[in-house]
Amino acid sequence: MKKKNGPLWTLSLVLFIVVAGCKKDLRPRGASDNTLPRTVTSCPDELKTKILIPAYFYSASPWWDSLTAQAALLPSKIYAIVNTASNGPGTAVDSTLLAKITAFKNAGGKVVGYVNSYNYGSSNRPIDSVKLDVDHWYAWYGSKMDGIFFDQMYPVNGGQEQFYRDLYVYVKGKDSNDIVMGNPGGYVVPTYVTWNGNRVTDVICTYEYYADSIATWPWQFFTWQANFTPDRFAFLIHTATLSDMYYGINEAVSRGYEWVYCTDGVFPAPYDQLPSYMTQLRKLVAFLRNGPPNYITVDGNTGDWNNVPPAAIATSGNVRTFKMANDDSELFFLAQGSGLNVISNIYLNTDNNDSTGYSATTWGGPNGCDYMVENNILYKHMGGRGWNWEPWDTLDNKQYYKSDSVIEIAVALSELNITDCGYIHAGFITNSSGDHLPKTGARMIFRALDH
Repeated sequence: MKKKNGPLWTLSLVLFIVVAGCKKDLRPRGASDNTLPRTVTSCPDELKTKILIPAYFYSASPWWDSLTAQAALLPSKIYAIVNTASNGPGTAVDSTLLAKITAFKNAGGKVVGYVNSYNYGSSNRPIDSVKLDVDHWYAWYGSKMDGIFFDQMYPVNGGQEQFYRDLYVYVKGKDSNDIVMGNPGGYVVPTYVTWNGNRVTDVICTYEYYADSIATWPWQFFTWQANFTPDRFAFLIHTATLSDMYYGINEAVSRGYEWVYCTDGVFPAPYDQLPSYMTQLRKLVAFLRNGPPNYITVDGNTGDWNNVPPAAIATSGNVRTFKMANDDSELFFLAQGSGLNVISNIYLNTDNNDSTGYSATTWGGPNGCDYMVENNILYKHMGGRGWNWEPWDTLDNKQYYKSDSVIEIAVALSELNITDCGYIHAGFITNSSGDHLPKTGARMIFRALDH
């Protein structure tokens, strides 16, 4: 197929995509600030993402009832870190709390007891005092317990591995199936995950911070996470808008975190309530776990996208919502807003190599683009880093739809040389107005393909 003029750029609607095809496992394994997650061993049917909620509200709080209702809709995948006003199990069993967590458990939730492991400003608490808190959780709440969350892990550069290893063994002595979590809340050495061939924690939280720091966080500190599976890591975000939630959770999963949470609660007490968007968070995690639907029809009718959570949203500008999905043979995109009936471009990176293909610099992370869709034409990049495209395929009216308010696109996976699992990172920008999703400097939105 020949085309006399190259693809247009001016006043165009641009959708940057990264598709990292892999032959084995679509699950991320952690990454540095400029690489995608590593390929692992096998291609699962779903991601294993779970919600880890610091449930630091009073035992009589109605938030417990709301959380119980959410647990019933995503059974066994919502874990609550239970705390009391005493910063631990308290001084005696709380009958109201016992009733609340019993209802939560019966609905399908999981319960983890909060234990502080550090005297702030001095040193670790005496290990016997920490163990006594563990004893109280299990003595007072018994079969309701599914594990312990050790907060304030210190020092982050190591030196207390034996201390936390002893606590790990102590909890496992209560129930070998229960989970042991640790929270340094940021940079930590890998010996707090595994030390001398033994586990120190089952799960460790290496990110607990404000949502607006996600894009600038020094991810290169955590390149060692690629040596472990995603089920070993937790990611907690607070002071976050709904838009931050969609970006942050996708970013966390792409970085190799299986345990995630995001709230619009604000510091210094971000966890004394559930987020206002708890339902949307639960639906996003369910979507990531179960995979996309296989019934998208490109026709301008967006009803078949109703159960697909947004990859990114905006409250102003022309582009308000961006979604993506796939089935066994095609990759689908939806943009919604106003003033969208302009020249549009999709950029795709199919070799997971930032140093090849067209270089897009609006967002961080890999974006060496090997393919591009302009309107209904698929182009292939022909080498170098500049604007060097040749026509590759034509999308028919079942693959391309555009109006002032809706853009729907379907691209055959085979045309992109994607034959098994894969990753997608995406960003959205309109050149005419400068609108972009996600925000400048952030990595592109993550999605995992499975088919």
